[in-house]
Amino acid sequence: MKKSNKIWLSSLASLTVGAVPLLVIACKDERKDRYVFEFSSPYTAQAFLHDSSRSYGSFISTSTNHHTSVGLVRVETLNEPELQHLTLNQGGENGVVETKTYIVNPTWTRRKLSLASAVVITDKNGTVTTFDADDADVRSSAPFTENGISYFNSPSVELKSNNEKSINSSNFDEKLKTAAKLQFVVRDGVQWVDQEGKATKYEVKAKDFYYSWLRTLSVSGNFRHENGGSKQLDDEAVIALSDLSSAAFTDKEEYSNDYLFTLFGIDHSKFKVENEFIQNVNGKEAVTFEKLSTEENPKFSEFFSKTMLADYTFFPAPSQYIDESNSLDELPVYNSIGLKTELTRQIETKIKSLDKNSFVYKSGAYWYGVSLKNTLYVGPYYITPQKGQELILKKNLHYYDREFVNSKDTVNEIVNIYNNGIDTDTFVKRTFDKYKQGKLSQIAFSGLKDAQREEILQNGEKYGLRFSKAVNKTNPFYREFSHPFVKPLPAGQSVEYYGFNDAFAKLMYGGTREELKEGKNDPQTYIAGTGLIFRSLFNAAINWDEFASLATGGQGFAWLAKVADGSLIGGSDQSTAKYKTPYDAREEINSLFALKSDKSGKVEFGNSLGSELSPKENEEAVKNFSRRIDKLKSAGFEILKQELQKLFEEFDKQNPELAGQPFKFEYGFPYVNISNAYKEAFNDIEQTFLELNPRLQLSVFFTGDKNDPKFDAFRTGGANGTELVSWSYDYDAIGSGYDGLSWGGNFIPTLTWIAANDEGDKNKLIKENYPELHKLAKAIVEHAKEGTSHEWVGSVPFADLHLVVNNFKGSRLPYTTTYHFEKKEGETHYNLKRNEQGKAVLWNVPEGKHATEAYAWTASFWLEYVSKLTNEVAVKLMAELTSFFNINFTYNIFKQRNEFGKVLIQNHFSVPDESVVGVSIYSDWKVKKV
Repeated sequence: MKKSNKIWLSSLASLTVGAVPLLVIACKDERKDRYVFEFSSPYTAQAFLHDSSRSYGSFISTSTNHHTSVGLVRVETLNEPELQHLTLNQGGENGVVETKTYIVNPTWTRRKLSLASAVVITDKNGTVTTFDADDADVRSSAPFTENGISYFNSPSVELKSNNEKSINSSNFDEKLKTAAKLQFVVRDGVQWVDQEGKATKYEVKAKDFYYSWLRTLSVSGNFRHENGGSKQLDDEAVIALSDLSSAAFTDKEEYSNDYLFTLFGIDHSKFKVENEFIQNVNGKEAVTFEKLSTEENPKFSEFFSKTMLADYTFFPAPSQYIDESNSLDELPVYNSIGLKTELTRQIETKIKSLDKNSFVYKSGAYWYGVSLKNTLYVGPYYITPQKGQELILKKNLHYYDREFVNSKDTVNEIVNIYNNGIDTDTFVKRTFDKYKQGKLSQIAFSGLKDAQREEILQNGEKYGLRFSKAVNKTNPFYREFSHPFVKPLPAGQSVEYYGFNDAFAKLMYGGTREELKEGKNDPQTYIAGTGLIFRSLFNAAINWDEFASLATGGQGFAWLAKVADGSLIGGSDQSTAKYKTPYDAREEINSLFALKSDKSGKVEFGNSLGSELSPKENEEAVKNFSRRIDKLKSAGFEILKQELQKLFEEFDKQNPELAGQPFKFEYGFPYVNISNAYKEAFNDIEQTFLELNPRLQLSVFFTGDKNDPKFDAFRTGGANGTELVSWSYDYDAIGSGYDGLSWGGNFIPTLTWIAANDEGDKNKLIKENYPELHKLAKAIVEHAKEGTSHEWVGSVPFADLHLVVNNFKGSRLPYTTTYHFEKKEGETHYNLKRNEQGKAVLWNVPEGKHATEAYAWTASFWLEYVSKLTNEVAVKLMAELTSFFNINFTYNIFKQRNEFGKVLIQNHFSVPDESVVGVSIYSDWKVKKV
């Protein structure tokens, strides 16, 4: 699942080690019910930044949307987990002392009716069952016992209900399994509020969710242009309403999560038809989801838990307000900072001239929610008028949940304070001091200096030291992802745009920058040539666990596999296999091997090491070293150093015009905030690469200025051969982790290239050293063949997808099933066909067939493919892919080292576990009377 379309440029310090520790959260002494976030970065009012109705995907910790809005149903967390620590003495008097932590009482959760007053299920036989309650009071017993302690493995557990009308009952779960239609009756009398917290005359209606769907579709430019808008209006809206740091109204924004509905067997084509999406149930309007006519076994259970409980897609838009505004002579059009200007007035005139029956006009796609001034709220909090560098959220006294409104122990106010130009060291020291004084309510333990951590550990109870068990079932370990299909450059753009020099380009991508600029390189070099050998050598030369430890203050270790650690593997023997999760197989799937420079096989490291270096072997090899650079060297460093030199010598022979040149490449750090620990770790790894070979000049680019053109070029422009991939799982198995790379990471065209080049020596390195990857490539092409039930139907044959021009690779490659791509006689690549006006030509689907929904197709393939492997074979595939992909080490390759991570939160807060929804829901937090 793609995450929300919003691009957040500041990273938060979360409870885990994977985030950059620059956020702190403050609470003034006199207001314990006041929660204040303080950032080291400045605030930028981006278009649609706080409009929840236009967002989609899993909840994001940096977003305000799950605070200012709510869905039809939600997950409520009821209490803070209770832990018990047991000190064990092993090996007698001189043995190792170990502390074991147990969850003796988890956070109890329940499904809660929110903007829905009832859920109505119609099964395949036409039987209708209404669930209009959400009570839950049945607790499961602790399933495990050890050392005389009864405990739970999970930090959160669902409550159940014996009331058969409750959505927390077993009856509800069983009915979902046989559902053909799922309907949500919209709650009466819920009022929208404005930025003053005042109730408006507008109430939540079923139409609000219809408009929300249209607005979500309107994230994509193609939808806007085909349903009332235009490219010209987009371009003008960028200038008049948006800002340079926003992706709104540009081709950098796209909604493509509709494939999920197909995966779940739900007919999303009906969502755009108002009287089909909104149906009558006993005289009341209900938001309605129906199964596909061709689907025998729709997955409504998965749809309910994945999309309805913790996803932004169906957060409402105030249809009454939008309709009324659209009928007025003057629209409430403001730019992103809340001003009316001559440009906004010009845009307003053009919006008013649009077809009044078009989807984009009806849903206010070009104006509603652009600014805080034209955004309304229906969640537990609302946003007050923004002032300077503060953003304040206050308790919504008109929220539907009266228990929350009337409670005296809730967080009543959330304040985001932003800073401009503050030094990182100064910021961290200041916030640590404030935390000790009780002025801050939370800081990241992993962001502290050694002396600061030791001070906290000496008196943990006083300082609110807590322990949190991180459970990651949905977030794979990638963000900036390298791939073979480097984007060509626009006419007139200098090759200096690229984040590498010609020597690196030739060795890794098979062409100089001038050749890459024209899109003329052969992907063979990257996939199965010197590029593969090159990256396998320098990837395996690093002790990545030590790098992770340096960057996280000892709190993290490296997770190199591109899958979530806590999901199921999902193979055919899942229930009986030795390894059931990727974490169980962590040593195998985070090991690395390297290829010999002469293409004769894997590098052998001698002694007991064999041809693969595991994290434990690297740790053992450096345990007696003290110099940071030496500790960053893997157990095979010296052998790899020799092998890399051989590769460079052969390169010089083949490319005399580039002989002796350094191999320069810049990785990009994808956020504007960066801690000193990260900077120091990056500097150390750069020096380690130089010791591997003085020509290996790999560095990291980072900046504090989000408007720096180079930042955008690296982050989203593909300047260093990467794609920014943000993804969360669609289902609980490793296939969904790799599916996130299918399109955004160009894994599909990589696989079709492997399958298409099976003859001769072009593919030799893959066939001989990556057998499971080779089988995968052959299998996915076979899966797509004509005549099968999962035949690929698009303007480009599936087996040829690697031949589509590079500027239509990545997330644009699925366009080939909608638009006409053609390979003209004498040409080697498919390109988009355009008419005389330059507009893209739609593809005419052959009679009797339906164009493939690309994201649904790959999601289904990965689920089916992995389910047919044994878990043992799936582990081999994961291990191969770890060594095949490049290690983009700048972000999101760190995992919490200990089962229970250390968290610092002041004692007066009761904090439920957040792993179910992935973010803190502050309306569920409690303020203790201490």
